[in-house]
Amino acid sequence: MTESSTSWMSTVTAVATSIGVAVIGYFGYQVQANSQRAVEEIRAQTAIQQSLLNSTCQTRQLDIEMVKLALNILGGEISDKTKKSREFAVKLLQKYSGIELKDGDIIAWVDSGTVDFKLPNEALLNTQRTAQGIAAAKAAAKIAATNVSRPF
Repeated sequence: MTESSTSWMSTVTAVATSIGVAVIGYFGYQVQANSQRAVEEIRAQTAIQQSLLNSTCQTRQLDIEMVKLALNILGGEISDKTKKSREFAVKLLQKYSGIELKDGDIIAWVDSGTVDFKLPNEALLNTQRTAQGIAAAKAAAKIAATNVSRPF
C-alpha cells in the first residue's frame, strides 16, 4: 500500500467514525428527550391524581360535617317550633349520608325523634339518643363504604 491509499483509508475511517459518533449522539439525545417527556407526563399524572384524592377527601370531610350538623339539629328539642328545622336536618342527613329514608320515616323522625325500621335488629327505641346513635352509625358506615368504592 502506498502512502496516498493509507491516507485515503484514514480519511474514510475518520469520516465514518465521525458519522457514527454523530448518529449515536443524535439517538442518545432523542432517548434523553423522550425520557424527560415521560418523566414530565408521570409528574403531571401524579399531580392530577393527588389533586383528585385531595378533592375527594375534602368532599367527604364536608359530607361528614354536614351529617354532624344534621344530627346536632335532630338532637335538639322536639316541638312544633323546631319542626321545619328538623325536616331540614333529616333531608340534610339523607343527602350527605346517602341513606335513603321513606317519607313516612322522615315524618316519624321529625315528629317523634325516632324511626321504626321494621327489622328487629334495627328497631329504634323511643329515645332520641338511640335514634341519633343509630343514624350516626349508619351514616358513618355509608360514608366509609363510599370512600372505599370511589375511584380516583
